[in-house]
Amino acid sequence: MTASTSSKVKVTDKTLRVERAKEYPQQVWYLIACFIATVALFQFVSWAVTKLTKKAPSSGDAESGARASRRGFSIRHIPRAIINFYRVIAFRWTLQIGSSYTLNLAEVFVICGYTAALFVWEFINSESPPQGQEHKC
Repeated sequence: MTASTSSKVKVTDKTLRVERAKEYPQQVWYLIACFIATVALFQFVSWAVTKLTKKAPSSGDAESGARASRRGFSIRHIPRAIINFYRVIAFRWTLQIGSSYTLNLAEVFVICGYTAALFVWEFINSESPPQGQEHKC
């Protein structure tokens, strides 16, 4: 038996299952932590932009019905329009579940993403060992 043959580790289905059973729950928790960190980062950036930008003093009541002058189409308003469109879709549209329960689409998107992540981690298992290792059933 040569040194290269003796250094190979025998990998069985059981050892792969045990390793995955330890590793996958941690990966799901990392995904949840990254999601929370991303939401927190966007909240912080939104807060910082609000505090750093100066708004012009309003000349009257916005709800009084006075019409602002119409300037026409401006490309710089497109990002704000996209964000407002997303907010309308995600937070104002709801799904009625049963007679007394509703979910907005933002909650539905989070639930679907989390379920998809769990299915990916469950079914991504490979029965083939890494290169250079033997597989014994």
